[in-house]
Amino acid sequence: MDSEFFHGKDWETEKDRVKTNTEYWQKKIERNMQRDSKVNNYLKSQGWKVIRFWSAEIEKKLDFLHRKN
Repeated sequence: MDSEFFHGKDWETEKDRVKTNTEYWQKKIERNMQRDSKVNNYLKSQGWKVIRFWSAEIEKKLDFLHRKN
């Protein structure tokens, strides 16, 4: 599970929304995205199937499941 902000969901359109300490956050998030890609590639090379979810997607599903019960 990845958080949208720290792992760069929709980064090309969202990166300009960072208004404070912009250079730090943009570099940090882009490094996170690069690391995520390297980890994905490594795991795939080891025979794993990588499935990543955004935290908001999981929260929505949990809310839906909670309301059903």
